[in-house]
Amino acid sequence: MADLTAKTYAEAMREIFDSVPKLVVNLLTAFLIYIFGNKVFTTISARLGLTIAGIQVVPLINAVVLLSMIYFVYKCFGEIRDIAESFGKLIAVNIGGGVMDESEVKDYSSAMRGILYAIALTALSYFFMDVLNGVHGMLAGLAMVLIVIMVILLLFQSVNALNRQFTALGKQAADQILAEAEKSAKK
Repeated sequence: MADLTAKTYAEAMREIFDSVPKLVVNLLTAFLIYIFGNKVFTTISARLGLTIAGIQVVPLINAVVLLSMIYFVYKCFGEIRDIAESFGKLIAVNIGGGVMDESEVKDYSSAMRGILYAIALTALSYFFMDVLNGVHGMLAGLAMVLIVIMVILLLFQSVNALNRQFTALGKQAADQILAEAEKSAKK
């Protein structure tokens, strides 16, 4: 079991060191696209009143920025998933005290994934709302409602996964206390 724990720990750390730089690069790219597209080019286009065949350029720029940001943010969620799985493994290794099973790893990974996705969605909504509103105000409103629903569902999933593990830990502690009490009573 110690080999499994050491191997799981090493794999988790390797995955974190592999995924974090990719996550940072993708987030930075999306952020730079947001800054240049939304704060520079839309400002210039709006100030100059630029149009193409009578269509305002600002909503078109916002649509291009939005699609570009979605691509890089989509890549981020794969890395967030890998990081969450790794954190789940690390939590299972540390809480399990060297003894862990697949359900522990699965539950902690699921909880971490839900929490990190909820944080990411919440943070990214700030940037996306501005761009979506530049395309059409209704898109921003609809997206915000969907994000709120998704965050609530993700947090609910995370709490359920943690509840399973906390219940198991509580039962294990209670069984140990009862066993010690019975052992003491026999003396």
